[in-house]
Amino acid sequence: MFTSMAKILYIDERPERRAAMQARFLGAGYEVLVAENGPSGLTAARRGKPNLVLCQSDLTEMPALEVMQSLRDASRECEATLFILLAQKQDQDRRQQYLDQGVDDSLPGDVDFELLNRELAARLGIVERQTRRREHELIKLYSALSRQTGAGENTGISAAGQKPALPDRESFASLASQRLKAAQEAGAEAHLTLIEVPGLDALSSAGDDATASKLRAEIESLLLSQASDGVGQLDTDRFGLIQEEAADNQALQNSINQLINENGLEEKGVGAIIAPVALSSNGLSPEESARALVYAVNRFADRGGVNFNITSLQESLSACIEDTVARITNLRGDINGRRVELNYQPIVDLQTRAPHHYEALARFADGASPYEMIVFAEQIGLAHELDFAICQKIIEFVNLNSLEPMPVDVAMNLSAGSLESSIFISVMRQMFAKLGENRKRVLLEITESARIKDYAVVARTIQRLRKDGFRICLDDFGAGESNFNYLRMFEVEYVKIDGIYVRDVLRSQRDQAFIRAIASLCKEIGVRTVAEFVEEEKQAKSLKNLGVDLGQGYLFGKPAPSPRQ
Repeated sequence: MFTSMAKILYIDERPERRAAMQARFLGAGYEVLVAENGPSGLTAARRGKPNLVLCQSDLTEMPALEVMQSLRDASRECEATLFILLAQKQDQDRRQQYLDQGVDDSLPGDVDFELLNRELAARLGIVERQTRRREHELIKLYSALSRQTGAGENTGISAAGQKPALPDRESFASLASQRLKAAQEAGAEAHLTLIEVPGLDALSSAGDDATASKLRAEIESLLLSQASDGVGQLDTDRFGLIQEEAADNQALQNSINQLINENGLEEKGVGAIIAPVALSSNGLSPEESARALVYAVNRFADRGGVNFNITSLQESLSACIEDTVARITNLRGDINGRRVELNYQPIVDLQTRAPHHYEALARFADGASPYEMIVFAEQIGLAHELDFAICQKIIEFVNLNSLEPMPVDVAMNLSAGSLESSIFISVMRQMFAKLGENRKRVLLEITESARIKDYAVVARTIQRLRKDGFRICLDDFGAGESNFNYLRMFEVEYVKIDGIYVRDVLRSQRDQAFIRAIASLCKEIGVRTVAEFVEEEKQAKSLKNLGVDLGQGYLFGKPAPSPRQ
């Protein structure tokens, strides 16, 4: 059996050290998440679900042991198996103290990478074997109960609760990529089989949830018997299977059809489609192979077996490239054809509930995800073109809105990377110069401040923009030292408090204390505060009592094509 490489989250406030470690881990075959401080590490853990967290001990924004405890407290959500500390001052006594406080291990901060890699591999191997043993026992238990009670009926426990949840589409694609890479490096083979059960969703839609759940559970058990640690659920009626030996696809299809017949569902249009994908690389680089495999999994999950015609990695990579070229063409078309639209979400005064200004949010043709499109634009070098298109939309809005009896102010996002580009700022200032005095109606929200490389350049740029009439807001403002340094170095009118504090303000005294401290400091220096993700009335009242000035969220209004809708 070839061992899948794990997903590691590396937390380090020093960017040069973070980049070096990320490159080394990627070179060693790991899937790597990185975070620049404790709070962003917690967010990455919740989203990425790493197997291991490796954390430098010299964190200032949130102490490493506090990060560990927060991960332990949220273990169901984060699912981090191991927490290993890289201690800058390490001796046996200090190591024992760290172990007593709950870390799984503590290693010297300057440990040789090869030694570190061996240590991590050993620890992950132990955990993987333990996890597989537990899963095998659960699968056996589930199978026994299924035989005795009819797939969980009358047990008091649902079939889905008897066995581990299958990895979702993203997790399975990541797992399959790691398995493929490990197999290629070991000179072994890996085989991908994609399965769709058309008609399964229709059962639930027709109100027969019990039968659909029973059949789904039986199919999951069948697939787990083929490869207990290589099965994923790509959608409610689609599954993936990756294993060393090629599956007997006809036998697998017959087995699924037998389950369908036993449940009396053949006449209801339920069937099985098996789509094998050959994973021989044939000259593809490991990166190309992984990219092609992930594309194949996602395309099958989105389109299903009937419209799926990929049979090899080479076909998948070609289709992936074609899709990427098409996406670039479509994005350029959206930009050049001025099809990027803006929606406006109100930001209100928490005392009066009157709109203070509106944030402009990009919306793309065909309902494409704004976040994905903006990230894609950055990846292919179209970020500035997209930003200029949004600037033009803002200028047009302000010009038209200035004719209204009660014109409104509008905020637009500006990334730290754009702030550091002298060419971009020069062109942007020329574009907005035509607004004249109406530039005072535009707020610039600085996003991704953690990526700022040259604070002096950004500080000078902010000063020039303020002289032009713009007001400046720092987005995603947290309780860490770096955020307070930004507040000291940059002259701004507003800070938008990171939503991670706002979401739990009703339940967390710690978050209340952070928000109160931020609001108090900002008030002293003449900076107004904004809280985002406000969705409940109690939340709004609590934030007002903590000293926050402005609020944004669905409680006050969803983004709409024009203000005041």
